[in-house]
Amino acid sequence: MASVPLLAQKTQNGRTRRSEETAFTVCSADQDVLFQLGVKAVVDRSRRLSWIGAINDGNRVLTLGSRLRPDILLLDARLDVGGNLIRAVTSSPAVETVIVLVSSAELTPERVGAFAEYGAVCLLDRAVGPVKLAERIVQYHLWGGSAEFLPGTPEPRIPRARRRNSDELTLRETQILGFISIGLTNAEIAEAQSVSAETVRSHVKNVYRKLGARNRAHAVALGHLENLIGPQAAQPAPAHSAAR
Repeated sequence: MASVPLLAQKTQNGRTRRSEETAFTVCSADQDVLFQLGVKAVVDRSRRLSWIGAINDGNRVLTLGSRLRPDILLLDARLDVGGNLIRAVTSSPAVETVIVLVSSAELTPERVGAFAEYGAVCLLDRAVGPVKLAERIVQYHLWGGSAEFLPGTPEPRIPRARRRNSDELTLRETQILGFISIGLTNAEIAEAQSVSAETVRSHVKNVYRKLGARNRAHAVALGHLENLIGPQAAQPAPAHSAAR
């Protein structure tokens, strides 16, 4: 009997997304050769992934992507201090999904916000175990490169795709998020805004609910990814908006 051809669908960048029975090609750019070999071993054991190449030089990442055109690129964040490489790779049509590998110490609101500004959408902790590593790589790719790994988040999330108009933050809630992003406690925010601590707690709960956040660090990270936190985020609210 003739085999049935696998169905495929187009991704946002026009590439063909293969079925769940097809292995996705993976290449790696990492300065840690031993870690890279460990990742290769994990990929080789996965029926969903196929290893096609690796380099240890950040200057050759774009060349590697253009030559191999992988479905997934695992990029060591240490190869790119200023963010220019991440910006270039994430905007390249040669690579469908870029997963930036970071250390646990880098999963702070400040660093996550910086990675988001560079264009990194998928962040993966280098300390994740072998089984979870393969699962995360496949999940991130299947979710269209729109997931992020954040502290306290067991599974990838797509906050933008599920946002409804009723879930938009009010001006006051956005300002509360801004205060949280600079490390203020609820009591400090209450004092700065001349409101009660209970009022602040209520706003914080609304921020968590609307963003789908689990804690303050997660809320700040999601705020950066959705461009809700900027230079004006923690400025005092105009008097007429205080009731919002």
